[in-house]
Amino acid sequence: MGAEGEGVEEEEGGLNREQFGRLLSKVGLGSDKVLIDKIFWIFDEDGSGDIDHKELGVGLELLKNNTFEEKLDKFFDLCDEDNSGTIDRKEFYTLLRLNVTDYEDRNRLKTYVNEIFQQFDLKKTGELTREEMKEAC
Repeated sequence: MGAEGEGVEEEEGGLNREQFGRLLSKVGLGSDKVLIDKIFWIFDEDGSGDIDHKELGVGLELLKNNTFEEKLDKFFDLCDEDNSGTIDRKEFYTLLRLNVTDYEDRNRLKTYVNEIFQQFDLKKTGELTREEMKEAC
């Protein structure tokens, strides 16, 4: 089988962490393994261990020199998994936890998410609108 089978697997599965690191090095975004790992987990939206074409496109979009408001809009869209126009606690936590590996840090993150919702969910619906998210930031 050899290289041919590996090429098909790579095409279907996207980029793994090692391939992603090589890509970042080639485009001049550094070779710091810790930084590459953090960026990888940000791009790997579904936590599969591979970055597919959609995730790569979305991640690269976030790195562009957009305004803060444009980046917030993209972040909101990433969180809004069900495309309801609002973000519930689970959606918000799910995206943020991709960067947190330590159990204690995840617990702190849950507390932080709850505090954000208590303070900025003005209608007390259990969801944040795009406007409420912008107010929180």
